[in-house]
Amino acid sequence: MDTDAGFMKNRFKAPRSLVALFGMLAVVFSASAQTTNAGKVVGSITDPTGAVVPKAQVQLVNTGTNQTFSASADDAGGFNFPVVPPGVYKLTVTMAGFRTANITNIEVDVEKTT
Repeated sequence: MDTDAGFMKNRFKAPRSLVALFGMLAVVFSASAQTTNAGKVVGSITDPTGAVVPKAQVQLVNTGTNQTFSASADDAGGFNFPVVPPGVYKLTVTMAGFRTANITNIEVDVEKTT
């Protein structure tokens, strides 16, 4: 029995060159998958005293296409739009009990964080 198991184990061994080629291809595909045609928009929402405003609603609108992204600020007032096509945007923040805040002319570039 042991000889059959050893035979099967050695019979299906891949040549080292094939294993190395597969490893190199995995690295190439991994690197190419990381390139993107988008940027990021991240920020933190605070009130005039500097205190964070958790759970505020954040809307990001492309002023050229009207494409809209929406998010809620986290418990620390932070927000993140991880994949945003390049363009010029308007950011609107709303929260009950606060005045609506607008930031205009936000330029998003490929592979950059704004």
